[in-house]
Amino acid sequence: MKPQITDGGLVKMQIFQESSSVVPGTLTQVQGPTTNVRSIETNVLVDDGQIIVLGGLIEDSYGDGVQKVPVLGDIPWIGGLFRYENKNRSKTNLLVFLRPYVMRTAGAADRLTADRYDYMRNQQAGFISPNIMVRDENTPLLPPADAPTTPFVDPRGTGSVPGPLPLPQSVPQNAPVPQPQPMPQPLTQQAPPGTAARTASPDAGRGN
Repeated sequence: MKPQITDGGLVKMQIFQESSSVVPGTLTQVQGPTTNVRSIETNVLVDDGQIIVLGGLIEDSYGDGVQKVPVLGDIPWIGGLFRYENKNRSKTNLLVFLRPYVMRTAGAADRLTADRYDYMRNQQAGFISPNIMVRDENTPLLPPADAPTTPFVDPRGTGSVPGPLPLPQSVPQNAPVPQPQPMPQPLTQQAPPGTAARTASPDAGRGN
């Protein structure tokens, strides 16, 4: 996807979406597996925050299978009594939902990032292990976004890595505002009363 923002705030997106799958039973072929490819390519023009839907990725798949009793299912005429054949057909229609946002300020980008980050943490916190016998209580959980104190644990087992930098915190409204300090005045030397300041002249002591 290649987005472009116009002067009026509209978002122009050049979209290319592809969905592929391997045909069952072709993985062991000498010439290689067979792949089904579905793709769409289009250009759309939407407003900021507007949801668009792209469709047209339709797939029809057919399959069949045979289950039989060994030896008895291969007997002519009466082998059908020991053999079960099934056929199935599935139709898939893939819809792509897109909702572009224009991040005009750094604060807007931070708010959207924090919202998605919190959503991922809530999904991880509410995860329940499907194993009924042994519950996995040490499920991974993302650290909070506000400057974690403990470092991350590297899953590769090479030790801990530093945690992320803390997000900039806003200054409270009742926080004291530092006042500017007055600039020091330069010191001037005053002559004693009754005396006149003497200045040296380049012509002093030179004869006429």
